[in-house]
Amino acid sequence: AIIFMSNGWHNTAPAPQSYVSQCKDLGIPIYTVGLGSSSYYVNEALLKWMSEQTGGTYLFAPSLDELQNIFIRFELESAGWSPVEEFTGTVGEGQTVTAGTFTVNQETTFIRASLNWPGSNLDLILLQPDGSQLDFEAANVIYSGPDSKPEWVIISEPQAGAWTVQV
Repeated sequence: AIIFMSNGWHNTAPAPQSYVSQCKDLGIPIYTVGLGSSSYYVNEALLKWMSEQTGGTYLFAPSLDELQNIFIRFELESAGWSPVEEFTGTVGEGQTVTAGTFTVNQETTFIRASLNWPGSNLDLILLQPDGSQLDFEAANVIYSGPDSKPEWVIISEPQAGAWTVQV
């Protein structure tokens, strides 16, 4: 995979069409990141075209925090994980908030949940469909540990139904 970061305004040789064609022929996805304080300053059409032609993804990064989240997403996608839900929000010191929910189908064999929160050390809490809190030390769980950035957990044979993510 290639991660291509740019404002998208082509101003040097070679033309993007030549290397996009080569990557497409070789099965190399190009993940493009539009860098700029506003999408107004980014040639999103070119960057989206590059990623679409090769099976990659385009994302816009207006800040360093967002760029960090993009790299985490690209790492997961290049390893075969397909993001289903993404949540953002705010949380105060000492609070536990629900970030959102996602649904797991009966035929799902693995799920992965990740938490990245720039500037703070927060805890990832997952509530299973039966309402119980996931035990990160269970036999079917691989856990990064509470001090890793990002914090993540992989669950094999997860319960089917609605899972709740809390922070």
